[in-house]
Amino acid sequence: PIWQVVALSMTSPFFVILCARLFLREKVTPARLLTTFTGFVGALVIIAPWSDSYSVYSLLPVLAAALWAGYSVMTKYLTRFERPASISTYMLVLLTPINAALWLASGLSMTTIAAPSVEIWSILIVIGAFTALAQYFQIAAYSIADAVYLQPFDDLRLPINVIFGWIVFAAAPGINFWPGAALIVGASLYLMRQDSGTTRTA
Repeated sequence: PIWQVVALSMTSPFFVILCARLFLREKVTPARLLTTFTGFVGALVIIAPWSDSYSVYSLLPVLAAALWAGYSVMTKYLTRFERPASISTYMLVLLTPINAALWLASGLSMTTIAAPSVEIWSILIVIGAFTALAQYFQIAAYSIADAVYLQPFDDLRLPINVIFGWIVFAAAPGINFWPGAALIVGASLYLMRQDSGTTRTA
């Protein structure tokens, strides 16, 4: 369900804390360690590995969150040498051959792919524009603030995605979602509050 994917992908701030400490030498306080642990507990509540509905595929959003954390930390590092516009352009250009390689690895041939309709093309163009703008604004934020400090703001995706998923796809959150999401969001808000008095710029 979309609510589960979004909630689990929001464990990325807790991976960022670990990566930022190891590779960027950003400060890891007891509060940051506490939020890391709390965030993983929240993820476990949502995944519910003790339930009959659990499958290994439930871990894929967590893997995606870990990879996203790696992207965030490397992006923060690049902002020390490059401007946000340059980094976002490089990434968009490099994604083309990478996506092409993934397509070839999937085994799909051109004959199995139908050309999108005009309506689908318009949606894809809007998605592409939103993605490019979101990436630029994110990189611009990394250029002026710590990677760890910025992560809690990413939690706004949770209520927004859940509400739209509920409206558009009728994907009502399960009972495990609410306590797990509360732990994740609460941990991030606590982290933001604790870090608000510290230096934000790396």
